[in-house]
Formats: sequence, C-alpha cells, structure tokens
Amino acid sequence: MSELPDFESPPVIEVACGVQFRPIAGLRGMALAPLYNKWRERFPTVEEQPPLPPLVEASATGGPMVQVFLGNSPDVRRWFIDESGRDLVQLQQDRLIVNWREGEPRGAYPRFSTVRENLSSRLSDLSEFLAEEELGKLEISHAEVSYINAVEPPGGVLGALDGIVKDWPTFDGHHLGRPAGARAALEFLIPEVGEGTRLAVTLGPGGRVSGEVALFMTMTVQGRTDGASPGAALAFIDAAHDHLVRSFAEITAESQHANWGRRS
Repeated sequence: MSELPDFESPPVIEVACGVQFRPIAGLRGMALAPLYNKWRERFPTVEEQPPLPPLVEASATGGPMVQVFLGNSPDVRRWFIDESGRDLVQLQQDRLIVNWREGEPRGAYPRFSTVRENLSSRLSDLSEFLAEEELGKLEISHAEVSYINAVEPPGGVLGALDGIVKDWPTFDGHHLGRPAGARAALEFLIPEVGEGTRLAVTLGPGGRVSGEVALFMTMTVQGRTDGASPGAALAFIDAAHDHLVRSFAEITAESQHANWGRRS
C-alpha cells in the first residue's frame, strides 16, 4: 500500500488488538501468580469478567458462521488495568487482548504503534511464562484489530449519516426530512490477509463515558493468521491496521477530515 492517511486528532476512543490461541488449561487461578507479578507494576488492578466467546469465521460464500474453538470453555477472563484506567490487558484460557481506552477525563490517543508494542510485549511475557511453568506454548489461530470512533453528528442529528459517511443519501426529498436516527452495517472481504479475513463496520448512536451522545463507528478486522507464532499474529495485525486506516478515510465524508486534522 502507498502512504496511509494520517489525522492529527482522529475521533478514536478505543483500540483493541488481540489473538486467539489453542486453550491452555493452566491459565487460571493461582497458577497465574507469576505472570501477574510480571505485570503488577504497570497493571496493578485486576478484575474478573465473563469469558469472551470464541472468534467466528464466515464461509467464503457468506454462508453460516462457524465457531472455531477447541477444548473446554474458559472459566473466566481477567482484566489487568493500569493506574490511569486507559491501558488494559485481557487474558483468558484462549485469548490475549490489549486495549487503549480514552477514559474520563479524556486522554490523548497514543497512536497504534504504542498499542501494538503493548501486545507484542504481553505476548512475549505470556510465552516466557508458559515456558517457565511448563504449561505448553502459544499456538495462535486468529487475530483481530478493532477501532471505535465517536463522531459528533452534524447539527446533533443522529440520523445525519450523510455528514459522516461518504455518498450517504441526504433524504432531502423525503416529506419527513432527514431520519432522526440511523444505523448501518458493512462488511468487506480482505482476501490477501490471512484466511477468511473480513472488515466489519458498524455505525449507530451511543453514549460516551462523559454522558454525551455520539455516533459510534466501530471497525474490526478478524481472521485466521498465516502461522501459529506471535510473529505471524503481529504481521496479520499490521496488515489489518493498514486496511482499517485506509478504509476509515475512504468511508468517511471529506467534510469531516478537516475537523480531524487530516495531514496526508
């Protein structure tokens, strides 16, 4: 790809990067203590959450979704949170995900390279922990990258997607005027990145942490990695990120780009 679009103030409020791997039964309970000790200084707060369901794949023909999962269901998902509450590591028996969240008060987006480096470091920590405790090794099957953007609707009208999405109809000829609310879902195939890889885009109204109402544009790339190693997963994530950034610029209305400080 050529040079990626760049925005000085993108409307990003959350970024997540993660992998799914063959379930490891030892990633539970007190057995995690040595790993937590590695992370305690940077991520001192630990919370328990319900486990995430396995990633799913769609057939090449757009047929039924097929679950990809081996072994027993993970019993719990643990959150490891930094002092600011913005950086988060999620771990369960078959998943490792890192998140950056805008938080409240709002924090500046540190850019994708920072989130990626966090994932790379956590993958290294997890691989070392598994080797030291003789629990096996990571066999990664899938990876995912997700961006959540909170976009201020033009004029405060939640149905005015024509001010957000390029080539969206204005409905100016409709006798009731513009819709008061709107939702959209798009899906694109990415055949050159992994296997069964797709970009999913959803738009719809929602509330920010501050209580403000905004249009949320969520963009997610998920797919099977070309290899089971952390390196293969990171290569997938890099390619997925490039498609996400390019698609964001191509889908959104050019009238918004000045608001976000587009530089390239």
